[in-house]
Amino acid sequence: MTPKYASYDGYPARFNRYEAWIFVRANKHWRRTDVASTLHEAAVLTETQFHHTFGHLPPLPPNAFTAA
Repeated sequence: MTPKYASYDGYPARFNRYEAWIFVRANKHWRRTDVASTLHEAAVLTETQFHHTFGHLPPLPPNAFTAA
């Protein structure tokens, strides 16, 4: 089972089985990244931990998690 929420090098990360997205604070946008390599180095968080750690973030892009 793939986690849904994580911290990757201090950045918020969201996952599903096919995609990983990292929020880049410097650019203030979500960036798609490789699931396997990102998950390998990410600290898995619960949804509650994720929101407590990172607070309010912009929504994921409309094309996020559309891959099948």
